[in-house]
Amino acid sequence: MKILFSEAPADYSRYVFPYAVYALQETETEIPQIYARGFLPYTDTRFPLPEAPFYYLARSIRVDLKDFSLTSENRRIRRKMEALNPRMQSYERSQFPAGDAFWAFCRRYARERIGDAMPAGRLDYIFGHRLLNRIFAFENGAETLGYVWAVDRGEMLHYWFAFYNTDYMRHGLGKWMMEQVISQAAAEGKRYVYLGTCYGSKAMYKVRDFRAVQYFDGNRWKPVDAHFKAKCKENYSDTLDDWKRFPERYLL
Repeated sequence: MKILFSEAPADYSRYVFPYAVYALQETETEIPQIYARGFLPYTDTRFPLPEAPFYYLARSIRVDLKDFSLTSENRRIRRKMEALNPRMQSYERSQFPAGDAFWAFCRRYARERIGDAMPAGRLDYIFGHRLLNRIFAFENGAETLGYVWAVDRGEMLHYWFAFYNTDYMRHGLGKWMMEQVISQAAAEGKRYVYLGTCYGSKAMYKVRDFRAVQYFDGNRWKPVDAHFKAKCKENYSDTLDDWKRFPERYLL
């Protein structure tokens, strides 16, 4: 693994001189280590990087499965979902039957729920990415409920992208799918499930509805706390860095 620092716009008036941090994967065996250092796969097709897997450092979150257990909210959603009689099936990506109906489902969800950040070309790129190696499919016998695209490597699983039938949002389908994948990973003896980034209030469900969630603060993993939740809700829009806001948290 190589670490790269890319200079970003500076704000000299606030004495802030940012660098974006990237990682270059050199071997397959180091993938869990890359995730453990707070990196996530880079897939922005608007600004493509070389073909070798690159990762970006961000406010990543994960579930520590040794401390994971269901919350009352998880159980409530399970009860609501029982009426749909849902089932989950796991596939190796190479064995998954990705036909026209699958693509129509995922593209419709991406168009309606993700928008401009997920054009069709980027969706195709991610599905063909060498990291993506597991697909979870959800159905109830009558119709497709959703899919999860995941990275499965050793002791870790990355819940990368989810697509679901929005007709069942009132049942909590999206939350249920995430909980089912986390629970399955725990049953398989994995140590961590990575859930992507957590910026803004819309992403708060990832830390609000699950136990044993940690976040990467740029140096180490920490349990989710009030400071973290405040940062997510405020989603700081100015250029003042966190060290100047809360110096006491960095003088340890």
